[in-house]
Amino acid sequence: MQSLTTPPTPTKDRPKLEQQVFTIAEVAQIVGKHPSTVYRKLYAGQLNVCPNFGRLNVTRAELDKLLGVSVPYNPVKRPRKTKQPPRLLAVAGTEPGITPETK
Repeated sequence: MQSLTTPPTPTKDRPKLEQQVFTIAEVAQIVGKHPSTVYRKLYAGQLNVCPNFGRLNVTRAELDKLLGVSVPYNPVKRPRKTKQPPRLLAVAGTEPGITPETK
């Protein structure tokens, strides 16, 4: 078992975090998202890449920028729905002012 101070050992499934250039798939694996999400960030202009030899590579600096962006979570409070009282159906003879004798 590894201690908390030593970095995890790279395996075939896990990219090395010391490397300087990452593929889109490696970036997706590092951030824990699907590669489509990384492509959306790319097309939205939130992520810059280096096109090398027909591949889109993300530099370490861009990955650090992507991971370093943090904003406080401020959820939008929605008004609560109020419960309406159940509708009561009038039963013959139980309406106020009407008795079975007055019918």
